[in-house]
Amino acid sequence: MRLKSTYAAVTAAGIFISVPAAATSYLSLEEAQKIFFPEASHFTREKIIFSPEQKKELKNRTGVTVTNIAQPIWRAFKSENSKAVLLGYFIFDAVIGKHDLIDYAVGLSPDGTVTGVEILTYRESYGSEIRNKHWRKQFRGKTLSSPLKLNDDIQNIGGATLSCRGVTEGIKKILGVYEIFLKGK
Repeated sequence: MRLKSTYAAVTAAGIFISVPAAATSYLSLEEAQKIFFPEASHFTREKIIFSPEQKKELKNRTGVTVTNIAQPIWRAFKSENSKAVLLGYFIFDAVIGKHDLIDYAVGLSPDGTVTGVEILTYRESYGSEIRNKHWRKQFRGKTLSSPLKLNDDIQNIGGATLSCRGVTEGIKKILGVYEIFLKGK
């Protein structure tokens, strides 16, 4: 685990307090790629730039308002008999928790099914329980046709509701990106 947190120390009265001053990074992009696709021989990166019309289409298909203008994706390949075989997609995203961004990544199979979710960087002072394997495992096997609704098919974590909601909606948006931009291509 990589900790990039620093804690403030002294107040005017000389009392020590602990205040998070930076994010906690758990995984790099490359480390997360290896978790999702350990047999990949290489990754190709592309960036999808959303037009205003595409943002509207994503909102119509997912119910999620798209605030970013671009979506980075990586295709994971395995070399087999001198051919590159698509293993799936690695998609990085960031969503707002209560106050700060949460960096996360999603692995998708070639048919657009979630194979895994990893939290890369968490910046909130509480709610990091979304990193728990049990919570992240709920997304495996989900597609855009899955409800992906907090307190329905995705359990909430008390004290981390906004983080849970942000990541859940982000994954739904990513599944919409797959359907619109990647499926069949």
